[in-house]
Amino acid sequence: MTRVGRDELYYRFLEQDYGSVTSHGLVPTDGSSVVHQVTRRMTSEESGDSSTGGTSHEEKVRRFFAGTSRPKEADEVAPFVEAQYLDFLSDWAKRQDDRTSACDRFLEDFPTSRYVPCVLFLKGIAMDLRVDIQAFRRQGQMWFSTDFPSERSRNTWRTLIETYPDSPLSDAARVRLAQLEARQGRIDEAVRLLREMGTQKPVSTETERRAEGPALDVLLAKKPAEDSLKSEYLGVVRQAAELLSLLEQNRDSQYNDAPLILLMRCDPLHPDYPLNLREIVDLYPHTELEDNIGVKLSLAEPSVKERIRKLEGVLKRFPNGDALPEVLCELGSAYLQSGDLTKARRNFDRVIQQFPQSSYAASARLRLSRVRLSGGGS
Repeated sequence: MTRVGRDELYYRFLEQDYGSVTSHGLVPTDGSSVVHQVTRRMTSEESGDSSTGGTSHEEKVRRFFAGTSRPKEADEVAPFVEAQYLDFLSDWAKRQDDRTSACDRFLEDFPTSRYVPCVLFLKGIAMDLRVDIQAFRRQGQMWFSTDFPSERSRNTWRTLIETYPDSPLSDAARVRLAQLEARQGRIDEAVRLLREMGTQKPVSTETERRAEGPALDVLLAKKPAEDSLKSEYLGVVRQAAELLSLLEQNRDSQYNDAPLILLMRCDPLHPDYPLNLREIVDLYPHTELEDNIGVKLSLAEPSVKERIRKLEGVLKRFPNGDALPEVLCELGSAYLQSGDLTKARRNFDRVIQQFPQSSYAASARLRLSRVRLSGGGS
């Protein structure tokens, strides 16, 4: 029988609470629960009884999130959506504080546990996790994201890197700390952190070492503590490669890297994100980043048709820009979404052929398999 220590029991509890919240974001609800909550709020305020009159209110709320409300009806529903959002945000902040406090208690009670790097990772993610405000207000959906690290998590990621450099989770920490450093204008330090990626021991080292011994030892060998989080640290490899390419290929001595620093400070979830991107181009004409910003502006378009038009425009203006593999990959995805499988395949094939070693080629291969599943090629 395998014995489980107190530290492992506590860690499993933390990991379960972490659940499906990944470092890449998620959608935990289709919005139906938000519709119900806003409907109850409207009904309760009108009659003082949440059990009656809910049907018509629910229809109004659904039309609001579907974008089909008339102006007067939208004005009626909007305050209730905002009130529900504020309540949710307050509750969410408390939950996040509870998560980080639980991690701190573990670190205090079990400072030598083999699960310490895992708990540091969970704590960092808890501090970085955010709600997409615009998705909530527009669609009633709860999108969560961790792709724009919080300054609050800096010390946690630094501790993970410096104290547990051989943990595979240290790579996830390096990517996040690199983003924070770049935002502060320390581009050289960000590049250094990203170039250190992959220098730690593989997660399977311990298991493989035991596999050289007797068969019984192999059966009884514990998996590495980080094994259950494998998808998390493997997922950062592509992110790191893309960030390193962006930083190294867009240094701009003319502007002392100002455009690059401003780009790193642009929050994709901010309602003024597209405006902030355009301002960089306006402030710094002919910046090295013009093609990269063009891609980001294209991807911010909710309409697939408009997204394709803008990406094609970027491709035409910057046929040799460093953003070319990204443009082709995103064009392939947009055409796939629009149902044009021939053009989707053409763009994915071009990425793979012209940039076989890039992270975008790996992504293109994966997306190309979807084209084939859809009947778009052999």
